[in-house]
Amino acid sequence: MNDGARFPRLLTPSEASSLLRVTPGTMRRWRLDGHGPPVTTVGKMPRYDLSDLLRWLDDNRERYDD
Repeated sequence: MNDGARFPRLLTPSEASSLLRVTPGTMRRWRLDGHGPPVTTVGKMPRYDLSDLLRWLDDNRERYDD
């Protein structure tokens, strides 16, 4: 069985901030302000689903007309 297809790849705020190249403080501010990528809590710990992060990046990409 491929558990990767069944279970999301959850990233810590530090891992997510490294992927997005922002500070962990920026991730925290986005989370508290309701901006930024979707977040899941496991217990009291915020976690970011890798597929949600990638979708959020794509949805927030600025598109320029040539």
